[in-house]
Amino acid sequence: MIERADIVACARGYLGVPWLHQGRTRLGLDCAGLIIIVAHELALSDFDVNGYGVEPQGHVMRSLLETHAERVSEPKLGDILLLRFTRLPQHLAIVTDYGMIHTHRAVGRVVEHAFDRTWAARMVDAFAFPKVEH
Repeated sequence: MIERADIVACARGYLGVPWLHQGRTRLGLDCAGLIIIVAHELALSDFDVNGYGVEPQGHVMRSLLETHAERVSEPKLGDILLLRFTRLPQHLAIVTDYGMIHTHRAVGRVVEHAFDRTWAARMVDAFAFPKVEH
């Protein structure tokens, strides 16, 4: 069984990787790509998705999470955060002991930073990776 700390360690291995729309390698990742590549590397899922816009449709993103992950009421280490910048959710991050890891388009790379009030206000939902104890 994969431990929650393994998810965080795997995600941290991608810190600094450049932002690239629909990227799925160390040459570039977007927020979905980070979640997908971590899941693939840890054999948690072989799911992938492509053909989405730079700002994906929030209802599609939520539906895919509901199908391929388990919704949790309180996010824990290694869980997936569904976030919004506008009215609809359109961004993903991974919970860490420091805060969160995500591919930050404005910064241009995968980053880790605190989960402060601004980011907490953007949280819409949280999900656990498949095959991880809740």
